[in-house]
Amino acid sequence: MTRLDSAKFLITICWENKLIQNKQYEEISTRLNDLGKMLYGWRKDVERKIEQIKTPTK
Repeated sequence: MTRLDSAKFLITICWENKLIQNKQYEEISTRLNDLGKMLYGWRKDVERKIEQIKTPTK
């Protein structure tokens, strides 16, 4: 479980227990999902670059 997954889980728990309002939950969830997409893209780019370094073209 990643830290992002943990944050999503905790936000969901807060929302289910009425500690945050629906609007706040929607906003935070949207931002966390966007962050997850950015992190995934960054990770894939880094992995691609590492692979290029490991296997140089001739």
